[in-house]
Amino acid sequence: IARERGLEVEEEGFRKAMEEHRLASGAGKAFGRLGGEDAVFFNELKKRLIAAGDLPSEGVLHDPYDESERLGRILALLADGREVREAAAGDEVEVLLPVSGFYLESGGQVADAGAIQGKDWEIEVQDVRRPVAGMLLHVGEVVRGQPKTGDECRAVIAIQRRLDVRRNHPAPHRLHAPLQPVL
Repeated sequence: IARERGLEVEEEGFRKAMEEHRLASGAGKAFGRLGGEDAVFFNELKKRLIAAGDLPSEGVLHDPYDESERLGRILALLADGREVREAAAGDEVEVLLPVSGFYLESGGQVADAGAIQGKDWEIEVQDVRRPVAGMLLHVGEVVRGQPKTGDECRAVIAIQRRLDVRRNHPAPHRLHAPLQPVL
């Protein structure tokens, strides 16, 4: 854009400014690191789960518009960036399920929150992220018990929070529209 307007832009400065903008806009939170080892790890995990018949070829079935509860089982449990067999209360985890109704952060609207519940454990879901196409991770904290890979579970969206977010989401767009031509 700067070049189109006849402004000189130093290439390295431009890259740095774009990275700062990506992080400030929330894209750094929503997307994490782009490419690299993270992408390789999750693509390999996806291939392994598809080969085992645990995931369809397109990956996690994702429909955030129908049901607020989904049944499934934990396909993968991650802690500190690596796969683990089980987690304990207080652990920060990422959970991969075969199907999800959780809304993913997109278009400026934040991700859903809620819970993933098993027979004797519960994970409080605080965020949802997509590290690579076809993979959807529920990010949260184990608040009770010890979830394990393979456990049957129920994923429940905090529906009142979703409705509050949905109701308030248009406000920034309404504010942005008249400010954009001025700024």
